[in-house]
Amino acid sequence: MFDRKLYAARRQRFSEEAGKVNFLHLEVEDGLIETLSHISKRFEKVWLYGQFYKFDPYDYGAIAVEKYDILPMTANSDIVSCLDEEELAMPIRPTYDLVISHMSAHLINDLPGLLLKYRRMLNPGGLFIATLYGEHTLHELRQAMMQVDMELLGGAAPRVIPFVDVRTAGSLLQRAGFAMPVASYDRYQSLYRDIWEMFFDIRANAQANCLYARTSAPLNRLYLQRLEEVYKSKFALQEGIVCTYDVLTLSGSVDTKER
Repeated sequence: MFDRKLYAARRQRFSEEAGKVNFLHLEVEDGLIETLSHISKRFEKVWLYGQFYKFDPYDYGAIAVEKYDILPMTANSDIVSCLDEEELAMPIRPTYDLVISHMSAHLINDLPGLLLKYRRMLNPGGLFIATLYGEHTLHELRQAMMQVDMELLGGAAPRVIPFVDVRTAGSLLQRAGFAMPVASYDRYQSLYRDIWEMFFDIRANAQANCLYARTSAPLNRLYLQRLEEVYKSKFALQEGIVCTYDVLTLSGSVDTKER
């Protein structure tokens, strides 16, 4: 479904711009820090995937920390190793007390398989947390593009990637065998001056369409003009146009009796 090589290339291309528009990542990271601040358990062995700007695992008792991302280390983060999350190998034995996947797993082709791998990485009593974009992310753009596609092209094209809903995510946690699975979501709405500013944010965060089934034809001026008209007619406020981002937070643990 998702072209991971294209996603990685876009991450690389817009790596500098991402640091300028990562307000949502930072807010989600603040929530992650807040959640862990209420847990008294010490996490000595920690495995992290994604870009972290504030979270410091050593504040929670970490002794050994492994950090990964699909890109190598950048000036904005301290990623240790480059790894495609989708190519994560099935662990031979439990190793970690805390595993976090941050704002990445929504672009995984085999999310059930990834969750199973993460559960098997955890020591008994270990904790898993994932943050990822959810179902209603970019739903305004999806609706506006579907309308313009029907008007100008006579049929809809897959222009916005699909996102998992919170109920399905909770079921996948249970299916992977996590104890005390919890799936919740927070909804964020951003205001933009126009669709061009919105597109810049989407591209800079590498969330543009990376489906294998995406249309390869570029959007022409007529299409974009009509898209802006439709978007403003449906989703405009006095301050600008609205764009929704749902962020899911998934968590689960491994029973202390499990080996």
